[in-house]
Amino acid sequence: MNINRLRENYKAFEEESLKMVNKVAVVTTNRISDNPKTANKQMRFAEGYYWYMQTLLALADYWLDAKEVECLPKKSEPKTMGSTDFDRKYLLQGEVSNQRFLRNLLKNQVAALEVRINTCQTHLKYNKEVYQGG
Repeated sequence: MNINRLRENYKAFEEESLKMVNKVAVVTTNRISDNPKTANKQMRFAEGYYWYMQTLLALADYWLDAKEVECLPKKSEPKTMGSTDFDRKYLLQGEVSNQRFLRNLLKNQVAALEVRINTCQTHLKYNKEVYQGG
């Protein structure tokens, strides 16, 4: 991953993020193996994606903030003349809805990976206690 490229080019960031969302969806929906070695491998795989998705989430926050600054309606603009701050807030939310959607999607994927890793750890601990006697 070239972080600088993803930080400079929103389209590249968006494409990479959506590609990774699809990959993580597969990782988090596959059944955890009963075989401890395979389950451990699945957990390590999820941990690798976790780091990557956290990086993409940080970039999503960056892009959302940048878009909010860019699109913040000025009180002096003709379309916002006579508008309240409340009105301007909703105009801004509409302008950044795509960036917010992608950020929320990445946030949910990070949470899904956390659950996956915790579930794998629990599964491995259970297998160790049952099959190796603690």
